[in-house]
Amino acid sequence: MDTLTPPANADPLDPGQYRDVLRPVDEASSLPSHCYLSPDWYAAEVESIFMRGWHLVGRADRIPDPGDYFSFEIAEERVLLARGADGIVRAFSPACRHRGLLVAQGQGNCRRFVCPYHRWTYSTEGALLAAPSMDQAKGFDPAGYGLVEFRLDEWAGFLFVTMDPAAEPLADALGDLPDLLGRYRLDEMVFTRQKTYDLACNWKCYVDNSVEAYHVPSVHGKSLQPVAPMQVWHYEVREHYYSLYGLFPGTMGVLKGERCFPPIEGLGEKEVERHDLAILLPNTVITATVDSIWWVTATPRGPGRTFVMVNHAFPRKTTERADFAEIAQNYYDRFDMVNVEDNEICELQQVGLTQRARRPGRYSDHEELVGAFAAYVTERVLGRSG
Repeated sequence: MDTLTPPANADPLDPGQYRDVLRPVDEASSLPSHCYLSPDWYAAEVESIFMRGWHLVGRADRIPDPGDYFSFEIAEERVLLARGADGIVRAFSPACRHRGLLVAQGQGNCRRFVCPYHRWTYSTEGALLAAPSMDQAKGFDPAGYGLVEFRLDEWAGFLFVTMDPAAEPLADALGDLPDLLGRYRLDEMVFTRQKTYDLACNWKCYVDNSVEAYHVPSVHGKSLQPVAPMQVWHYEVREHYYSLYGLFPGTMGVLKGERCFPPIEGLGEKEVERHDLAILLPNTVITATVDSIWWVTATPRGPGRTFVMVNHAFPRKTTERADFAEIAQNYYDRFDMVNVEDNEICELQQVGLTQRARRPGRYSDHEELVGAFAAYVTERVLGRSG
């Protein structure tokens, strides 16, 4: 029996605490609880993980017209995606260059971004157009006070943003992901829906849950298990992402027996029985099944809160069907059910992680990616990689 001892007031960034986390997965232990609770550890994650690398923020077709915009979060850092009058999509910080108020939130369409505080006004390309009563400010040049712009790139209709000016090109960061998912014709997909959740759990709880099917029989016994049982899934740690794939007939986008759409055009006989999940580190999972795709991002809002965004897209031809809305609701209902099941588990886990008696555990052979993810986070926080 492991007897209860008072928690040590050890430095959470002391590398000596993580030897067991960094062992091969079949020998490794899970992360200590403070990795899910400590403000110091969380702050290190934000700087070493979220402020580096590329983040999938959405689809370009979500903002098809000039003036369209939507907001996104990367570890509490707001990002404003906007299509300019010139048709180009850009990514900005929405903080006004005057005194920092957000010039836009949510999504919508506008000709200009006007700060509601003092009416500083910006074009949809980010340039400062008007700054009332600033004539007396010596040396003030509006050209130097446009919205701060972030690097943005696009792949297969997906928009990616990085906070790091020195980040490698997106194509290098994706590696062979385009080859893995190319069969699904992602560039022909149309964004149709986003649903969000504000959860009382650490972001890693949600990612851990998303990269293993070990929990499917118990948590999703009446939803996912009849369609995509735990036993059909395979796990791979690849150089640029993690892969989780299943081999079984039919879609995994609806509950068993519900009406669904035909397969994506061009999929071969074997390909209509394969379903791919690509885990884009640190916090996004793209799922491609035979008739549609969805992607989920879990962005932290502190050590104990996570904002989850669940997005759907379907082939353009599918969205043009007269019965699209009716059948698509089957997909949304399935996800609303599964998401609630996952959300409850993640929030309960967070409560358990606060318990003084909790100790790190070991991994089953269904949790290879959970162990790899724990090592990934640890290595970056401790400055050992990337």
